[in-house]
Amino acid sequence: MGPVLISCIPRLNDAQQKGLLALISEFEARGLTVHLWSDHKYHLLRKYDIEKLIFPVREKNRYTRYWYYLKTWLQLDKKKWFERIKRWNNNDDDSFGNSELQKYIKESARVLSIINPAWFLCWNPYCCRFGIAYDAANLLGFKTIGIDWGFLPDTFILDSKGILATSEIFSTNPLVKYREKSLQVFRQRGEIIFEQLSAKSLSLYKQPKAEIPADFQKKVKDAVKILVLGIGEIDAGAYPPEHPERKGLLPFHESAYRQAVDIAAASEKFRVIFKPHPSHN
Repeated sequence: MGPVLISCIPRLNDAQQKGLLALISEFEARGLTVHLWSDHKYHLLRKYDIEKLIFPVREKNRYTRYWYYLKTWLQLDKKKWFERIKRWNNNDDDSFGNSELQKYIKESARVLSIINPAWFLCWNPYCCRFGIAYDAANLLGFKTIGIDWGFLPDTFILDSKGILATSEIFSTNPLVKYREKSLQVFRQRGEIIFEQLSAKSLSLYKQPKAEIPADFQKKVKDAVKILVLGIGEIDAGAYPPEHPERKGLLPFHESAYRQAVDIAAASEKFRVIFKPHPSHN
């Protein structure tokens, strides 16, 4: 079995690096080699940086690299990626979109031809740079999976479809540990969620400090308390909105927040808390 390639978009703080290191260690315990693909340099993950492998062999595999580029360029859904590139960069220039698209396809061809991964774990396949590599890997016959932060402490979400819509919770600490002590564990470890978030995180919903509403804490007869863990199109970057991938993410709502609002409005008995994607506090 070949190596595992993991792309990583965010700039990780120490706690997040330790979380990803725990995931990598599980692969290594199964005898797999892991490479990390990111713009950022992480001091705890330095040994996994793909540049350590790519720089010495960057002039090799020219034919394979060119074939990967050509096949991807001819078969990729370029219209989808033009829209996302321009939206993510707030630049509506078609020439800019075309230039960025070619750059990302060339990079994906270079990395995939050198690493030749058995699995490519792509961090948020909607993101332009790694999302294009994810689509390219699928076109070229590599096995792929989507990965992102989980909503529970010490967890990631993995999705074999890559859209983070049918995700499974993957825990670097088995969930049985949570069951053993039940709510006590969540009260103790819940603070880790906030510890793992960077101070620079975007508070999309203008809520600088998360507080449980008093109405939610009241013991109301027949009240049904609901926690909505939301990944919306803004979190994922799924543009254009009419694209099939976007519909697969949230088929009935414009955003995860609107989904929570509709759930709350469905019955007077419902008390709803909306927990956005970790990047948005």
